[in-house]
Amino acid sequence: MNGHLIELANWPRGSTVRAILVQNKIGQLKDLTSSSSQLSSPLDREFLKLVRNSADLVIIGAQTIRTENPPAPNCAVFVLSNSLDLDPNFRIFENEKTFILSKLAHPSLKTIVMSELSPQRILQQAAELNYEKVLIEGGGGVFKEFINANLLTEALISVSSTTGSGEILHRSKFGLNLMQQVNLAGFNFQRWLK
Repeated sequence: MNGHLIELANWPRGSTVRAILVQNKIGQLKDLTSSSSQLSSPLDREFLKLVRNSADLVIIGAQTIRTENPPAPNCAVFVLSNSLDLDPNFRIFENEKTFILSKLAHPSLKTIVMSELSPQRILQQAAELNYEKVLIEGGGGVFKEFINANLLTEALISVSSTTGSGEILHRSKFGLNLMQQVNLAGFNFQRWLK
C-alpha cells in the first residue's frame, strides 16, 4: 500500500470516533445499483480494510449489512438494528466479536440489548468495553446520526468520480475541516479533522 495512504490511515492517540466512507464528487454514497461497490475501487477497498482492521470497534448499520454483506474485520463490531432482520449467514457474523445493538434480543445472534440506541449511548457502551479507536462505517443514516450529534472527531473520505444516486451527504456537513489529501488512481483520499 502507498505510504501516503498508510500515513492517512494512522489513528491518533487517545479516544477517536472516525467515520470512513466513499462518495462521489457531489456527496452521494450510493452508485446506480444502490450500493457503494461501483463508487469504490480495489485501492479504496484495500484502504478500507487497513483502516477497519486497525480499529478497536467498527459500528455499522443493519441496512448496510443487508445491502453490501461486508466481510468481518479483525476487531469488534456493533451492528445497529431496530428490526433484527439479519441473516446469521452474513459475513460480518463470522467474527466472534460481532454484536447486534438493539432494543430486543436476536433469537440466534449475540445481542447487546439497549433501551436507547442514540450515538451518545452507543459510544458510552464502547467506552465501557475500553474501545478507543471507534470506526463508523455507515450507512447514510448512521453517519447522519453521528454527524447531528457532533460526535465525530475525524473522517476519512474517498472521493470518486463515478456517477452516483440517491441522497447527498456532502463533506461540508460533517462539521470537520479538510486537513490532508492524497490523489491516487483516480481517487481523492481525504482526512477531515475537528
